[in-house]
Amino acid sequence: MRAVIKTAFARLTEGWIARDVFNRSTSHSRAVGIATTFKAKTIAADSLIRAGEVGGDLEYHFKHSLIQETAYGTLLRERRMALHQYVAEAILRLNPEAGVHQPAVLAFHYYRAGDAERAFRFALSAGDQARRNYAHQEAIANYDLALSVADRLKGAEFGPQIRAAFRGKGSALEISGEHLAAQDAFRAMRSFAAAKGDAAMEAEALNQLAVALRTIPRSGEIGGP
Repeated sequence: MRAVIKTAFARLTEGWIARDVFNRSTSHSRAVGIATTFKAKTIAADSLIRAGEVGGDLEYHFKHSLIQETAYGTLLRERRMALHQYVAEAILRLNPEAGVHQPAVLAFHYYRAGDAERAFRFALSAGDQARRNYAHQEAIANYDLALSVADRLKGAEFGPQIRAAFRGKGSALEISGEHLAAQDAFRAMRSFAAAKGDAAMEAEALNQLAVALRTIPRSGEIGGP
């Protein structure tokens, strides 16, 4: 089956321009703006995708997750990164408010594009937004994404934001009743701060850890980390 799908895409994508973007950020496997309207309709004719709910030629969906995975897998890593960058920029160009309403989507695409700074900023925003809405697991996932690129960030201005990401993750874990995981998050914050020579972050990490340990201390750890 995968071979058949690859053959179909190889035939259809021959000579396409750089608008063949596959968006893996949504649960319904959306294909966004694939090449031109003509090309998208050509694929639809081959029963690979179908028109979305938005109407017109703005949105298409893969008919099956296997089609999506196979199409995505045919792209080289550099090509995938470039396309994710294109998607993120296109989303913001078409909807300037997406940074407020869809930060998690933008964080995903910038992360896949290798843009650490933008991935971090949008993931932090998505984490804060989810935590305010009591979606704690979603918040933790977004904070994790932000922190996964924190080591690649340059500039002192990111220090307070990285602290906020650790603090937000720890808080979301505590509210979710995952106290031991919260302790580990603050330990990771301390280690990160020590590696960066950030005394303010390290002090905050120790303070947060002390509070977390008093909440549900581990055996033998009452006196400190």
